[in-house]
Amino acid sequence: MIYQEESPEYKTMSAGFHEEFAPATPEERYLVNVLVHSAWQQRQCFRIENAFWEAEAKNATYASLLRVFKDLEPLSRLDESASKRFHSVLGRLMSIRTERARNAAKAAKLMGPPKSSGLFQVPKPRSFKPAC
Repeated sequence: MIYQEESPEYKTMSAGFHEEFAPATPEERYLVNVLVHSAWQQRQCFRIENAFWEAEAKNATYASLLRVFKDLEPLSRLDESASKRFHSVLGRLMSIRTERARNAAKAAKLMGPPKSSGLFQVPKPRSFKPAC
């Protein structure tokens, strides 16, 4: 297991995504796991970038700020890649869920309304004719 997956924050994030998307197939579970990983990666990039800026803000000079921008380029590319992956996978997951719902609606329409087995049917009342 990767270290980040042992973090309580990571586990909470993962549980939230799995609860929200309720993956029903192995493919959906994989896609949700990719969403979690991508979201976590973006969160870590944000934290690292903030730490860079906080450390540099104390003794900021024009040259030091340029150096920070240069140092953060790989991090920015990683963040952008994680964002693209997240949105691509989210689109795929949503289309799978939409297709499944559409197929379920078609199947329900083909089957028609549910039929009673007759076991729990209430008998019709008999007509009452008074004896005179």
